[in-house]
Amino acid sequence: MAAETRRILIRNFVIPEIIQVNYMPMRKIFAVLLFIQSFVFILSAQNGKQEEKGKTEQVTPKTNTGEKAFPEPIGWVNDFEEVIDSAEEEKLTKLILDHNRKTSNQISIVTISSIAPYQYLADYAKDISNAWGVGEKEKNNGVTIIYSKALHEVRIATGYGIENKLTDSICEKIVNERMIPPFKAGDYGKGLIGGVTEIIRVLEL
Repeated sequence: MAAETRRILIRNFVIPEIIQVNYMPMRKIFAVLLFIQSFVFILSAQNGKQEEKGKTEQVTPKTNTGEKAFPEPIGWVNDFEEVIDSAEEEKLTKLILDHNRKTSNQISIVTISSIAPYQYLADYAKDISNAWGVGEKEKNNGVTIIYSKALHEVRIATGYGIENKLTDSICEKIVNERMIPPFKAGDYGKGLIGGVTEIIRVLEL
């Protein structure tokens, strides 16, 4: 996610006539200039706060009850649906951390029973990735795996910085070959471990 830089252009700013007097004491000139500089700084800060507030609201939509659509992250593995055991969670965490140390890529796993107010899992996956800040800001190298047992859906969302390796077709193949078969058999931990393992293999080629 690239940082945005704003430049404020002030036009038609009327300088008080007193500044134009040649014999005006230097102390007063500095005072007036300091006032102008302070005014510009305050204006810029206020605009920045309003802009940042708008960005936050865009990535934190709320449900009809006023609650945030996204839960707070609890780690690299966020098993809110409680479909894996502690040993599987530890194995997934180790895989993710080892890969992060080698490449700086970040992988987040989310299991969730509801995506309200969203209609499509793909949109939910993209927005929760942005809201949580998965991936380094400068590299945009995050991967988020979203699985919902309740909805019978799984999705892999990737940052722009790694989509040249982890293409849509490769993600679809990983889901169909490594994840869905174990999911259908009720072995959710095996499906997630298989998916993460294959994602890491592709990214480290």
